[in-house]
Amino acid sequence: MSTQSTVSQDAALPAARAEAHSLRKPGQHNWIHGLPFKMRFKRSKLYVSAIPVLLLGALVGVLASIMGVGGGFIMVPAMIYLLRVPTNVVIGTSLFQILFVTAATTMVHSVQSKTVDIVLASLLLVGGVIGGAGGAIVGSATTPKNCVAYDRYGRPYRVVCP
Repeated sequence: MSTQSTVSQDAALPAARAEAHSLRKPGQHNWIHGLPFKMRFKRSKLYVSAIPVLLLGALVGVLASIMGVGGGFIMVPAMIYLLRVPTNVVIGTSLFQILFVTAATTMVHSVQSKTVDIVLASLLLVGGVIGGAGGAIVGSATTPKNCVAYDRYGRPYRVVCP
């Protein structure tokens, strides 16, 4: 076999792979859609097996506990890119999940290590609710004209506004 034919076969291999990949139509399913225990998720308009969803949640939980951080920075991109959930649904779903994970973690810390001050937490909760409501009122009254701040030299710059 000559080196000329080997080079041409090697060049044809990526082209054949690209052609086979381009033959897949946008609505065509992959191996994940063949798994059992299918569920219909109405808000996100998904019809997939519960197995990848549970495995994704478990993987994010393990990674978050190992790293000692919240799992939102892993969960949100995974739901968008792996599960193909619409972004507006991902935001609400992630916040809903965080609510229960945080509540469970707080209860565990409170019972096991006695590290939760209930009175302090209650006052912070009340303050946070009042501050959130006030921030929503200020944010809805803010116009782009009001979103100009000045640095110490008097130069204007824009700040984040709704």
